[in-house]
Amino acid sequence: MFRYTPFIFKITYYITSMTPAIMLFTLKVLYQDFSNKDYGHDLVVVTVFAMLAIVSLMAIGLLSSIKKDYRAGHYYSQNLYDTRTFSNENIAAVNGDPVSFLISNITSVFLIQGEIIPSILAYIAINLIIFMMMMNTFNIHPNIFFIVAGIDIVKTKENQFLINLNTGDKDSSTIQRFTKEEQGRLHVVGNLDED
Repeated sequence: MFRYTPFIFKITYYITSMTPAIMLFTLKVLYQDFSNKDYGHDLVVVTVFAMLAIVSLMAIGLLSSIKKDYRAGHYYSQNLYDTRTFSNENIAAVNGDPVSFLISNITSVFLIQGEIIPSILAYIAINLIIFMMMMNTFNIHPNIFFIVAGIDIVKTKENQFLINLNTGDKDSSTIQRFTKEEQGRLHVVGNLDED
């Protein structure tokens, strides 16, 4: 899905999609060390809300950037695909499987036990592996912020991907490829006049 997309897009999308696991891991680390340190519950709450605010701003920035670039025509016109490529009959998946994605990633948080520094290093290592796998697979990596915002990511039977900014049907004449690389598999479509 993410091959040939800009690195900043990949990182921002990944961090925002991993928000539930990141929040749980932060809580686990803070409360695991709670008895050994002089943490106040207020500090924990402020830390968690600060992290949530930062990740939310990243997600809002990502969504706004995609919409702004699409509206301005900064993506690449796509004339190489058959108009049936993104037809409803050719759709293999929408938004992947968010529930299994969340369960598998949140479960990994609770498998990490022991000292704080090794736990943090193990969590970072696991996320780097997941990130590298995500960059090289033909699967949809669900993003909770996209789902909440009503934006679908569609996968076709030919492993093409579409960020659908529409609330209604897709107009194939307005589909743009996310990257100038012809091998790029990520596309964007939208009807943003009402925004």
